[in-house]
Amino acid sequence: PPPPCVSLLLQVLWKEGLALGTAGFVAAALLLGGPRVWVGDPRDAETDAEGGASTRVDLQFVGEAVRWYPFLHPGCLYSLTAPNTADPSVLSVSPSVPVRTGAQSPAHPSLPVSPHWTLQSLTRPEVLPITH
Repeated sequence: PPPPCVSLLLQVLWKEGLALGTAGFVAAALLLGGPRVWVGDPRDAETDAEGGASTRVDLQFVGEAVRWYPFLHPGCLYSLTAPNTADPSVLSVSPSVPVRTGAQSPAHPSLPVSPHWTLQSLTRPEVLPITH
């Protein structure tokens, strides 16, 4: 059988600018539900929020994870996937810990994005209104 993975459904609210030579950036997002464990490909089934409360979080992209910068667009839904694990705690948020990327933002829970995780776009930017 395929290896398990854990995924989160999220909507990007905004992302800070990425300056030449910076080590990372922050994207604000709403987590729509909690981590879900999958066997197989989560993109085949995960297309809607589970009707629960959403949580505002700062996604921290550092090092090789900055490759996602051009892919993220405010208003879009994404599935963030940690492959080869069945442990939902790998995608759990922690209290805000400042990462020096240049911008000052209010303290929100944070989630450092691993360079080994993947993002799958589920919508185009014009489909969903941005909610705050």
